[in-house]
Amino acid sequence: MMAWGMRTNGRTGQSIDYHNWTEAFRALPLTDLAGNTGREMKFWQDWLAHPNDDEYWNEVNTDRRFDEIEVPSLIMGGWYDLYAADAFDNFTGLRERGGSELARGSKLIVGPWPHALSTSTKTGDIDFGAASMLDLDSIERDWFDRWLKGDASAQEAAPLRLFVMGINQWRDEQEWPLARTDWQSWNLRSEGGANSSSGDGRLSLKSACDEPADRFTYDPEMPVQTLGGNNCCSPEIVPWGPYDQRPAEARNDVLCYTTAVLEENLEVTGPIHLRLFAETDGLDTDWTAMLVDVSPTGYAKNLCDGIIRARYR
Repeated sequence: MMAWGMRTNGRTGQSIDYHNWTEAFRALPLTDLAGNTGREMKFWQDWLAHPNDDEYWNEVNTDRRFDEIEVPSLIMGGWYDLYAADAFDNFTGLRERGGSELARGSKLIVGPWPHALSTSTKTGDIDFGAASMLDLDSIERDWFDRWLKGDASAQEAAPLRLFVMGINQWRDEQEWPLARTDWQSWNLRSEGGANSSSGDGRLSLKSACDEPADRFTYDPEMPVQTLGGNNCCSPEIVPWGPYDQRPAEARNDVLCYTTAVLEENLEVTGPIHLRLFAETDGLDTDWTAMLVDVSPTGYAKNLCDGIIRARYR
């Protein structure tokens, strides 16, 4: 977000290529970060001054105001977009709580894209093929023709259109979560040594029973490197999309829980939640989690990730 702010602060399209981002990201306190890069950005200071969910954020929080929205919305997002979860939240919020029948007819399209939607067949390490590209300009034009010009000939699309990664196919759906979802709970298990992908951590449908806790030492001077994921907005600084997570999983301060080799294909399409029981001897900390697909070759592809600060649990 800092890179985005520097590109757009004052005027759009500003070059930020000359900055030493390694030094900038290590700057403390965070209130000095913008100044250390040669820019003064009021919005950055405002954000830091409001770390809690207060009235400042209520002004732009649509989650509490869906009933005020009366126009239909065409929402577009990517599985590797920073706002992937928000796209689904807005879709379900409008469909369920929109302020009019038209608003409750809003639609969503999600492709295998980062924040730059449908600009390349390749996201991160993975090329999803020509079928992954959509002519979004044409889709938007049809949407506006229907609702702004009253063009009844504009094709009526399904409420939800998803690109299913792995099989690399588009699928039309009627709701989110999918009504046919087979909800499953997988458990983090180990004998107390889940450190790194070489540890004894396992992901199992069986519940843990009297198993020891896993422990690691977090050193803020040696943070785990971000390897792709749902990032924005400068991939040349912080890459976005799927990448091989094995370098991170080799670290002793990363806990890994892996299933046995799957005997048949398993599709995971739906909301992912982690219920974590943890404690820290620090005053506060950030807990992060990532769902990874390990191929037969060992390539560990990130699918989705999340983070929460302990004080907001």
